Order: sequence, then C-alpha cells, then structure tokens
Amino acid sequence: MVVTKPGMNEELASKNNQELAPALFPLAQHASDRGVPVQWFLEEFIPQVRERLGENFEEATTKMVVEEVVKVNTASNRRAYVQLIPCSRPPDFFISHTWHRPFSELFCCLSQHFRDLQGSAVWVDIFAFNQHLSFQEMETDLSTLAQTVRQTQKTLVVMDPQGLCFTRAWCLKEHNEAVILGGGGSHGNPGKLQIMPYCLLRNGMENVVPMMYNIQVENSTATVAADKEMILQEIRNQEGGIEQFNTVLKRALRMAVAAMPQLLSHDNEARRKMLSSAAVLFMKAGDYQPSQQLYEEALQESIAALGEQSAETLHVVQALAVLHRKKAEYVTSERYQLQALEGFRQVLGGEHSDTLHAVHTLGLLRMDQGQHEVAEQLLLQGLEGRIRTVGEDHPSTLTSLNSLANFYRGRGKYKKAEKLYMQVLEGNKRMLGEEHPVTLSTINNLGVLYMHFSNHTCAEQYLLQALDGRKRVLGTDNPATLATLNNLGNFYKGRGDHSHAEELFQQALEGRKRVLGDTHPLTMDIINNLAELYKAKGNYYIALALHQEALEGRRRALGAENPNTLTSLHNLASIFEKLDDKSRARQLYQQAFEGRKRVFGPNDHKTLASKRKLRQLEQ
Repeated sequence: MVVTKPGMNEELASKNNQELAPALFPLAQHASDRGVPVQWFLEEFIPQVRERLGENFEEATTKMVVEEVVKVNTASNRRAYVQLIPCSRPPDFFISHTWHRPFSELFCCLSQHFRDLQGSAVWVDIFAFNQHLSFQEMETDLSTLAQTVRQTQKTLVVMDPQGLCFTRAWCLKEHNEAVILGGGGSHGNPGKLQIMPYCLLRNGMENVVPMMYNIQVENSTATVAADKEMILQEIRNQEGGIEQFNTVLKRALRMAVAAMPQLLSHDNEARRKMLSSAAVLFMKAGDYQPSQQLYEEALQESIAALGEQSAETLHVVQALAVLHRKKAEYVTSERYQLQALEGFRQVLGGEHSDTLHAVHTLGLLRMDQGQHEVAEQLLLQGLEGRIRTVGEDHPSTLTSLNSLANFYRGRGKYKKAEKLYMQVLEGNKRMLGEEHPVTLSTINNLGVLYMHFSNHTCAEQYLLQALDGRKRVLGTDNPATLATLNNLGNFYKGRGDHSHAEELFQQALEGRKRVLGDTHPLTMDIINNLAELYKAKGNYYIALALHQEALEGRRRALGAENPNTLTSLHNLASIFEKLDDKSRARQLYQQAFEGRKRVFGPNDHKTLASKRKLRQLEQ
C-alpha cells in the first residue's frame, strides 16, 4: 500500500494542475480522440510515478497509480488526463491491461515494445477516461471503445505472468473486438490483436497457458458488477453468443501467442522460451501442426545456441516425443523419446525429475505400441522413482499412478485399475481440490472404467459428474469436455440407448468442428464413433459414408499406417461385411491386418482381430 503524508495529495494536485493548466484544451467528443505519446509516458509520466511512489513503484497496481497520481494531477480540472497534455494526439495503438496487476508491467511492456518507436501514441484507459466520473457518467466514453480499436493499428495486450488479463471481463471484450474489428476470427486469425510478452521472460508461460486455454467470459470478473452484465448481454445478442465468443477468442489468442517470438528477435534465449511456450498452448488445444512447427523451430535454435546435450535442448526433444505420441506417430516419437531419456540420464542423473518424466512417457509410448510388459516395467520404474524423490502425494506421483491405472484398465485388470484410480482421486482432491481439471480427469477415467466393469450406475454417475464439472470449470467447447461427451455417447450406445448416444455424439462433433476444424484427427474420432452407432442401429449406408469420411480424413491427417487409420480400415471392412460385399470386406481386412502387423506386431490384439475376421470370411 502506498503511504502518503496528510495534505500531500492536495499539495501535489495544486502543483501539478498549475503546470498542466496552460495546456488545457476543449473537451474531446469522445475518449478515442486522444492518445499519449510513448515518449511522454516514459520520460515525463514515469518519473512522476517513481517520485510519488518511491520504493513502492515495482509493486503498486495500476489502480493505485490512478488514485495516487492520475486523479491527483487532474483534481482541480476534473478532466481526462489526455485533455491536459499538449502533446496528446490521435492514438496509433490501443493498450489492453488490467488495473489489478503492477503498473510496472505496463511500463515494462511499453518501454520494450516501443524502444525504437517512441514517436508512437498509445490509447491507455487511465489517461483517456475521466477518472473522476462515476461508472454511469463514464458510460458514453465506454461505448466508444470499439471505435478506438477500429481506428488504431493494433490492440497490444500487456500479458501478465499470472494470466489475470484472461479473467477480466473488460480485457476479454477488448481482445475480442480487436479480433473481430481487425477482420479476424476465421481460422484463428487474430485480426488486430497482438500480445506483448516482455513480462513473461523471467518465468515463461507456465501460469498463463491454463488461464488462456480455459477462457470463459461468463466466469470472468469486473470491479463493477454492472460492467460484466453489460458485456455479457452484448455478447449474448451476437451471433453464436457466449459459446462462439469463447471459441473464437481462444483460437485467435493461440495465433497471437504464436506470433510473440517475432517480437523477441533481439533476445535469442527469450525467443526460444516463447517458441516452446506457444507450442505448449497449441498442443493442449489439440492443434498439433502449429505446435510441431514451433517446437521444431525452438529445437533448431536451441541446438545452434547450446548444443544437443543441453538441458534446454533435451526438454524440447522430450516435448516433441510427447507431441508425436499424441499424433500416434510412434516411430518418430520413439526416436525423440530415447534421445531425451539418454540425454537426461547423462546430464542430470537417473533420479532427476526430468529423467523420471522421460521414463514415464516412454512407458506411455510402449503402452500405445502394444508392448505391454515393457510398458508396465517403465511405468512402475517411473512411479517408484517419484515416490522416492518427491513422495506419494506429489502431483507427478499421482500422474504416474493414474497412467498405471490406465494401463491396467486397457489390459482388462479392472480391480487393479479401480484401486489405483481411487487412490489418485483421493490424492487429487486433497492436493488440488474437487473441481480441479486433473481431479475431473480422474473422475472421467473412473466412469470409463466402470463402463468396462458393466457397472452402469457408477459409470453414468462418474461420467455425468465429470461432464458437469468440466463444463463449469473448462467450458462447453474445451477438448476435455468434448472428450467426456464422447465417452457418455459410447456409454449410452453400449446400453442400447441409441437416441441419447446420437445426441451426445452430434454435440461432441459440432464442438470439435468449431474448435479444431472439420479435418482434425479428433473430429475424425467422433465421425468414426457416429458411424459405429449407425452400424449398431442397422443404418449401414449412413455408417458406410461416415466410415469412408473418417478413413479419408485420417489418411490425409495421420498417414496410411497410423493406428487410427488402420482402425478405420477395419471398421469400413465390417460395413461391407454387413452389406454382404465379401470381396471388398476381405480386401480391407487384409490391408488392416498387414498394417497392424507392421505397426503393432503379429500378436497384438488388434492385429489378431483383423486376422480372425479374414479367417471367418474365408470359411
């Protein structure tokens, strides 16, 4: 808290207003007319703030600066600050920031971003709006924000290290208007939106990514409750409403994040960090191609600067291994994964957290490859190492337990899986809380487990609980929410409730198309599930068209030998079998069998399933 002496504000107000009085000019028609030159901000305003706040400068929030400096300097005239500055002029850039973060972050971003462009003028709300007016009196000025965004070149976002700007209603409104009024929105085009990353150089985006990934304007906050309601009502009246607002903004922000490294060409280390941080955001959203491009660029720059065996390089290699596993590109994933594991062992030792993480992810890869014995050994090795080094309740230990539970569920060892899931659930509730996304993920996994158990009551209960929690915490279009919708669809399909299953699959499909696009592999997953539903209903020609769409989509996105593509081949063969086209069915089963044998080996259960079908047709 800034401490001032009695009468200090009045004395300063008198002094500053005497200095500003000769510069007074008639009121502008609206706040968008005037911006402050960056040079004035840095050379005249910042020294005033430093003098006024003293040692509190670094921690003082923008709200405190408004109270202690802006209002003091404009007290006698009671006008907007820009109307007292002779050098104010039409703004070139709109600055979006939150009053609840340190003012020094605004200073940091403007001083860095405009180091070669100090002749530019910026629109900043603390100067543009008359801070002596009430909300009701300021309402006319607030309505001009869209006009301000429209007439400026860019909206520059002060990205704070905690991602608080993505929880504030006004900030989200400003970001969205920059996207839409800048001609963006389609295919993630950010329009006029640009993020200034300078406050993230010390700690990266670790705290920012989940905030941006989980944006929900309906859960945002505002200092004045009426502000939020006004913003939400405006959004509800727009086409697509709140759901489309969240989806469009998140996609645009991802593209704005991808552009951040371009602003750091003067600082190679910071640029590499931003490349990896941006890649994480895309990977979490299931948008794998841009994520891969960003990681590969980060890897090239890291190798050039630090060498192949540096810890930073190995972290990027590890991330690429995980990314390619998510894409089911197992050969490429294995190459990166073994390189990362061996590198971490040499550089950091066998018990280091990064080494144990690499052991864990190698276990997940072997599980996906069908190498079950090796997978179990690696998962247990990673778990035991984490218990030794960080304890049983550490989040990484709980992650290992959850992965082992997934492994046992996949192997049909349901009792073992149930015991581990319950242990994970209790640990997550204790350490993270009942509504944390990780806790909700475990609840979802238990629902899927009980589907296999044929414990229909528990399965439905857990899946509905996970869906309700994920909608509330993550939003309706979040990939995790859509995954639970898909799981519920599979549950009702298995129960013979085809109508309910179809409704859920369609919701999941529409959500994935909105968020990821028509051709994304996760969208193809839902199309495949819908096809299997129509097959179960006996609507073979509809199922045929959907399976053909899924097969072609997976071939284009994943390649001919991807496990999911081979599943589509097998499923399409089953439709031709139902239609009594045995020649075509045999041909597709043969392709699926040969592909699965190459990818998984001759004894994998999927390979054997295709082989059994071939034998049945030959009888």
